[in-house]
Amino acid sequence: GPADLGWRAAAANLSDLAAMGCRTVVGLTVGLVAPASTPWPWVEGVYEGLHQALQRYGGTLLGGDCSGGAQRLLAITALGHLGLGPIHRSSGRPGDLLVSTGPHGLSRLGLALLLGELAPGAVTQSLEARAIEAHRRPLPRFDAVEALERSQPKGQPWRVAGTDSSDGLLAAVASIARA
Repeated sequence: GPADLGWRAAAANLSDLAAMGCRTVVGLTVGLVAPASTPWPWVEGVYEGLHQALQRYGGTLLGGDCSGGAQRLLAITALGHLGLGPIHRSSGRPGDLLVSTGPHGLSRLGLALLLGELAPGAVTQSLEARAIEAHRRPLPRFDAVEALERSQPKGQPWRVAGTDSSDGLLAAVASIARA
């Protein structure tokens, strides 16, 4: 529903902050374009999802713009504060460990289930529920940034390479390798 859309839009941007090494969220700005025929409860639902994400991860709604248009468009900008330092793709070195903060493809599986792309019973009920939740309510991994900071050897400079992997593990690893 619309609240899941608001959450998902916020989470995608917050996830980008976490991938850069941000530990705290300052807030979000929102650009919303919608036809005049858009039901008001849909707009309220989107903002409720944005609010729920900010309640969980901190920050405030900093402002934005709402305007009329031919189709619905939701654009979010997230702002945050860095932890020890920025995480860049180019900081990786041959021999470094590759670490993932979660399973890949779970959200896509959830989308496939919601669209009816899989035969009934193709996955267990437990996996189905987890996949749909991962698609509707993805979780930015600020906890991973904190874990990286805690694991840094004392007296060593900050050096972590990384990127958000929402476009797939292969694309993420390839972008780090290229950088």
